[in-house]
Amino acid sequence: MSNLMETSLVIKKETIYDKIRKSLFVLIYGKDYQMMQRLDNLIKLKRPHPSSKIIIPKEIGK
Repeated sequence: MSNLMETSLVIKKETIYDKIRKSLFVLIYGKDYQMMQRLDNLIKLKRPHPSSKIIIPKEIGK
């Protein structure tokens, strides 16, 4: 819900109304908001970091 910028094709920008709505939601429903954030973190895809080295094995000779 905050300023999200991913390196993949998905980019989400927030308007001022999104920020106001989020802060009101946190103020009124704090525990529910925390629970939804935890669920979002569990559901989020966990991909390896792009700078990590990927080793592709070479073909074994016959």
